[in-house]
Amino acid sequence: MPKVTVVIPTLSNKKGLEQVLDYFSNKDYPVIVVNNNPSEKIPKQKGVICLSQKKNLGFAKAVNLGVRKAKTEWVLVLNDDIEFEIKNEKLKIKNNSSKLKTVKDPIKELLSFAKKYRLDAVSPVLINPKGKIENVGYHVLPYGKAKLIKNLKLEIKNYEVDGLTAACLLIKRDVFLKVNGFDERFFAYLEDVDLFLTLKEKGYKFAVCPHIAVTHNHMTTGKSLGWRKNWLDFRNWIYVICKHPKHFNLFQPSNLLALLIERLKNFSGVVKSL
Repeated sequence: MPKVTVVIPTLSNKKGLEQVLDYFSNKDYPVIVVNNNPSEKIPKQKGVICLSQKKNLGFAKAVNLGVRKAKTEWVLVLNDDIEFEIKNEKLKIKNNSSKLKTVKDPIKELLSFAKKYRLDAVSPVLINPKGKIENVGYHVLPYGKAKLIKNLKLEIKNYEVDGLTAACLLIKRDVFLKVNGFDERFFAYLEDVDLFLTLKEKGYKFAVCPHIAVTHNHMTTGKSLGWRKNWLDFRNWIYVICKHPKHFNLFQPSNLLALLIERLKNFSGVVKSL
């Protein structure tokens, strides 16, 4: 019996979804697609359960629905803009590491890595379509900004980040459900930042597997949101800060000022995009 169910929320990236489903067509992993586009029907495919919605529920709620439907010990939260099959030339990047590679079954490798280091969640190295490292996790800065980490020379014993990107995230289903999954108020963006700050506060372990890479065609769906993406960034950072006051040290005046300045920058982005 498979130990991992793949959960894919989708909205407008039809081509990307087709490619992902084609990749899993000859794999043994059950797949749950949560379709947020009422006008788009997903063709029936063996091993794929499609949960069609009457409206766009957003990324957070769509993932939560899919995870609750899953029956396996682990779930792989997966964007429809991820590519597992990477051409070798794309990996010829200046990462100062000979470990980075593609493998026949990256999900199996991620699962093995998680079990070896007793992790509750793990993700691969994300690279962009040009073959450059996008991130290996991130730090949440005290003034409310996520700083992507691009250093691949991280030893697991010294690995400390504030969170992992949810574009390709393997996580224990019971852990995800114990913390109530993604906060559905976020709709989209920063729900992973909020989730991992919660996991970190509760003592769960997570890391990036430093020798597995996938391509992330970032912002494939986000491009269609226009000004709303900037608004969600602004609003969701306020949610994150209010939910995790200890991380942001709200009672320190200098830090409070820095937080205010950063939020004004976010709001300026909203105004410029109108």
